Amino acid sequence: VVVGTGSIGKRHGRLLCERSEVSVELCEPNAASLAACLLDEKEWAGGLATHTSFEEALAAQPDAVVLCTPHTLHAQQSIMALDANVHVLCEKPMAATVEEAKAMVAAETRAKRRAEARAGAVAPVLAVGFTLHYHPALRVIKRLIEEGELGQVCHVHWHIGSLRTLMNSKSDYQAGLAGALMLDYAHQPDQLLWMVGERPSSVFAAGSQVGSLPKTSNPNVCALTYSFPSGLVATIHLNYIQHPDKGELSVVGDKGWATLNMIPPGTQQVKIGRASSFGNCGCVLASQLSAGSA
Repeated sequence: VVVGTGSIGKRHGRLLCERSEVSVELCEPNAASLAACLLDEKEWAGGLATHTSFEEALAAQPDAVVLCTPHTLHAQQSIMALDANVHVLCEKPMAATVEEAKAMVAAETRAKRRAEARAGAVAPVLAVGFTLHYHPALRVIKRLIEEGELGQVCHVHWHIGSLRTLMNSKSDYQAGLAGALMLDYAHQPDQLLWMVGERPSSVFAAGSQVGSLPKTSNPNVCALTYSFPSGLVATIHLNYIQHPDKGELSVVGDKGWATLNMIPPGTQQVKIGRASSFGNCGCVLASQLSAGSA
């Protein structure tokens, strides 16, 4: 059951309907939103079973729910589903607070213990939609770090800028939700910690609402700086301002560097530089590794 028929819910629903082995249902308590989805997306959603409450959806005993609801509902709905032995794929961000996230994990642990007590029972799984862990190019860079190809990693920088995110938002929720920028781009902090395999010792953030644009949010530009026990310093730049979009990752080590341009999708290549000399020019060997060869 796909819960929520906003833009991300529609995307999940459409892609799931392309899989012949999956039976898809929709859950949306807002009657107008559900009707609009069934009309606008009738090519794939027209014949699907629907539910008008989350309780009704769980009563149908689905194998899994995909939570595409506001983040303030993620913890409550995830816990309800896990307590009903239903698998959960929760869209990011995971929850509204750290305490809620811990409660979600605790619910999954309880469900596993229940399953262990029953022969043949399958424990429900809680997963969060940080899908970039499976991005071929990002996995290449993670492997380069883990195998020491870049030496000691000294600096990592993410740059994500997209006015298009706001322009494509049908609900315009970002206009009234402080911090929406960090919620939409939770991928980058997650990616950083997943890639370097280290927890930061400190994090500093600065943001503001600037510019004259057709849509905005508070803040619409943010800079994050992370310090790590190893000496690594990482920075993340996020904005709702740039058009066309920009998405770049840079990793600098003492034996080499790697960069990735994420935009446009489908054309990403990892560029790798390896130190070959410490002569006057500081020569490097630059190579390109296709993301598809990961």
